[in-house]
Amino acid sequence: MKKFALLMLAPLMLIGPANATTLEVTSGFLISNEISLGDILYQFSGPGFAIPPGSAPSVFSFFDLGIGAVPINFASGLTVGSTSYLLPPDVATGVNCCNVNLLFTQAPVDRAAVPLTIPFTMTGGIRLVEPMSHAPVTFDLAGHGTLDVFSQSSPVTGPNLNVRYTFVPEPSTMSLISLMLPPLALTHRLCSQRRNGRPIRRRKQCAGFPPRLSTSRETGLVV
Repeated sequence: MKKFALLMLAPLMLIGPANATTLEVTSGFLISNEISLGDILYQFSGPGFAIPPGSAPSVFSFFDLGIGAVPINFASGLTVGSTSYLLPPDVATGVNCCNVNLLFTQAPVDRAAVPLTIPFTMTGGIRLVEPMSHAPVTFDLAGHGTLDVFSQSSPVTGPNLNVRYTFVPEPSTMSLISLMLPPLALTHRLCSQRRNGRPIRRRKQCAGFPPRLSTSRETGLVV
């Protein structure tokens, strides 16, 4: 069972190992609206890591949305595997506000064209310290997905824009996982048969190929 568990983790280790320089965000979101004056809600995760859900005040710039490049800065910890990294001292003591610096890039958004859905890419990084040694460590962050922009009307403020960045996995990530799943399922089935004492079924001989030789335990003959 331990071997099977290691096999299940193998594709994730290949895609996003804990000691990787770049962490690929494959799930999560960032949302904001004009009523909140740029406040954001966010949640980012990927293979083997997670930035915990959180919020930050007055971070999002709707002017930058029209340019096509939106910088996002906030403070957050990070968990990679079983290690929970800590905030750098300058952020923990309030000298600096942020240790996460991201840039969301997409086509410039024209307010007159909403509602719309367009692709985006995200790049950036996060500064942290090791929980035991307190040594500084930096991870690069990258991701992509879809940006939804739509308008809602408020009796107080009138029409206002809402944005939602939704992360999706890279196609290569999904392909690797899909390729690994059938062999992992077969391994699990064979292990279950051995554990339950059932004989392991052999595949039927394919037409056009000679029969495979096997040695009989009882007679020692090749059959």
